[in-house]
Amino acid sequence: MEQQGFGNFIFNFTITGLPQIFEPQAPPLEQALADFKLLSSHYGRKVMFWRFDPIIFSEITGEEHYINRFRGLAEELAPYAGRCIFSFAYFYRKVERALTVLKRETGVAAWEPEVARKRELAAHLAEIAGECGLSFEACCCGYLLKVPGVKQSHYVDGELVRELQEGKYQYALHPSREGCGCAESFDIGRYGSCKGGCVYCYAR
Repeated sequence: MEQQGFGNFIFNFTITGLPQIFEPQAPPLEQALADFKLLSSHYGRKVMFWRFDPIIFSEITGEEHYINRFRGLAEELAPYAGRCIFSFAYFYRKVERALTVLKRETGVAAWEPEVARKRELAAHLAEIAGECGLSFEACCCGYLLKVPGVKQSHYVDGELVRELQEGKYQYALHPSREGCGCAESFDIGRYGSCKGGCVYCYAR
């Protein structure tokens, strides 16, 4: 991309540390962490957005799992990340079908918890993020914005792009769905192109 004249980049880099049954083809955690740090050392901490999402509740991934996993990842990634963006899983029909297959094949059931339970977990994670010096931002989860320490996410961050372009970039907010705080953008990706096979993904 740089050879084609592109000079500025912002990376939304997902690292969840979920059990492999949820992310069967995702890179090993150690590789993902090394890749994140390498990109950060080259492009700078400010443009590295660590995505800890989606949070999906199941028989093997409850509050204790997420608190412990998040603390370990936050302590390791904070020196390399500009912010942490998180969200809870959306149970679209495609996701529900994948989770039905998961339960049939592995016996592990996943579900959508009550909002109060999501807020309680978000508060715990926000506290850890604050201890690590990370901005903690909710993606399309407006019901979390009153939780102490949780901010509105802008993963397509118009202000940061404007800064990287030395003020030459003009933008307008263009939410893709309720609770979205992103600037207008064009998606050049394709549904069904990722080989990760994550069961929670709506774009498989």
